[in-house]
Amino acid sequence: DNITTGYLTEDVLASSPRLYALYRAYRSVPEIEAWFNHADQPAPEIQFSVHDHLEILGAVSPTIIKLEYLALPHPVSARGGAVRFFFLANKIPFSETLWAMDEWAAAKARYVKEGVSPSGHLPIVYLDGKAHSEHISSMRLVAGLAGLQAASSPKDAFAQDVVADAYVGWRAQWVQAHFEGDAEAKVAYKDSVADRLLEFEQLAKSHCTSDRFLSGDVPLWADSALFSLMSDNITTGYLTEDVLASSPRLYALYRAYRSVPEIEAWFNHADQPAPEIQFSVHDHLEILGAVSPTIIKLEYLALPHPVSARGGAVRFFFLANKIPFSETLWAMDEWAAAKARYVKEGVSPSGHLPIVYLDGKAHSEHISSMRLVAGLAGLQAASSPKDAFAQDVVADAYVGWRAQWVQAHFEGDAEAKVAYKDSVADRLLEFEQLAKSHCTSDRFLSGDVPLWADSALFSLM
Repeated sequence: DNITTGYLTEDVLASSPRLYALYRAYRSVPEIEAWFNHADQPAPEIQFSVHDHLEILGAVSPTIIKLEYLALPHPVSARGGAVRFFFLANKIPFSETLWAMDEWAAAKARYVKEGVSPSGHLPIVYLDGKAHSEHISSMRLVAGLAGLQAASSPKDAFAQDVVADAYVGWRAQWVQAHFEGDAEAKVAYKDSVADRLLEFEQLAKSHCTSDRFLSGDVPLWADSALFSLMSDNITTGYLTEDVLASSPRLYALYRAYRSVPEIEAWFNHADQPAPEIQFSVHDHLEILGAVSPTIIKLEYLALPHPVSARGGAVRFFFLANKIPFSETLWAMDEWAAAKARYVKEGVSPSGHLPIVYLDGKAHSEHISSMRLVAGLAGLQAASSPKDAFAQDVVADAYVGWRAQWVQAHFEGDAEAKVAYKDSVADRLLEFEQLAKSHCTSDRFLSGDVPLWADSALFSLM
């Protein structure tokens, strides 16, 4: 998309060798080359099925995890606090380093330059001395390595992923209003919280597989992120528990999380007992159940060829992996008219396209939808926590780059477009560092087949 819309060239991209290797590998997939050339697509013959994953992950030594994050006024938690809650609630041992805001501002450039945090984000999670940025993917990695419930079940994981993907937009909205907005912006944000509660209540009701947390009896990555964000909204005065109680599924999650003894102790400033659990890998032998051969249905925006956007990323993912699907393309004006109905009916609580239908059930949020299909189809790396992290950390960072491109290209004036084009070099550096730090393959990010972040990043480039 950046090449198509003139903000990037292949020659410039070639100066980032790891990204360029991914781009060329993806572009050379016959089904992808055919799409760009408008060639007819042969009907793929592959059937959609579940594979048992028995990959040997290797021993992980008992680990004390190190966590670096911003020191904010108690009990504001932000992204780093979400990870802290996740560790506390699951009794995962960790040590922490808190950064004062002015100290982090001074150190941020060094962390970006050295590749410790290519996106310039806190928190950073260190496992055996290696830095992992992007808080959602870091929690997901630890959940997989520690064998926490639901980390290996694609449908349970989707309940986490779809909420985590949508949460990014709500957290950004809260941060902008509370830390950067004037009084008018804060009032406008407070007025919008009711819509956010409705959106997330619908998401939870549509996809959760447990009455306590989103997908089981232990809080995982989206539980931790959403609890942290709801707590932050209560702390900063945009939400009350009484209002939250009007969204029963969200309130049940909030109360379940808050009642975890280690979390209650943190809010009360009680001393934390040293957790005795050791960090280990469990073999997952969960029976996922048979998935009947499925023709997937995909709805997305019709954009001028070859612009792909989010829906195109999913289309590329299906094509490259020979996964059969049918598609419905929405004209922009038609989608604008239908969007409110899709939100109200819970088809797409966030009001986003694309929508992926599996056996008639709608799944929104394009990254989590691809991750779900990868898991159900038994695609390479979907069950290996370290390979999956290579995908997740890039996918999490990609959200910001795609939003920046969309804002500049579709909403910006000529000056904004020039400014965005000038910023692309920094984005290439950021993603080149992420790929070099975490990829486990020379072709794609984590193997010989393109997965969710490969597809998203290729589409964006």
